[in-house]
Amino acid sequence: MTGDLVADHIIPNEEALHELSFNGEELIVNGEKQPDSVFKKYSKKYPRFALGNTSYENGKKQFNGLHIHRN
Repeated sequence: MTGDLVADHIIPNEEALHELSFNGEELIVNGEKQPDSVFKKYSKKYPRFALGNTSYENGKKQFNGLHIHRN
């Protein structure tokens, strides 16, 4: 997915991804909610995240969808 974010010019390179939230309602990259057209494109390409699979952070269930946080 990170490669697609770079190819779509949402982030300049893979190291630029610091936070990503993706669920059945929205796609947020580095704190910026993506337009509906981008959300729909990624929902079709990555349905397992858009359909609300469970995400874990530090060994604990956080929410349904995908969440990445990198310092």
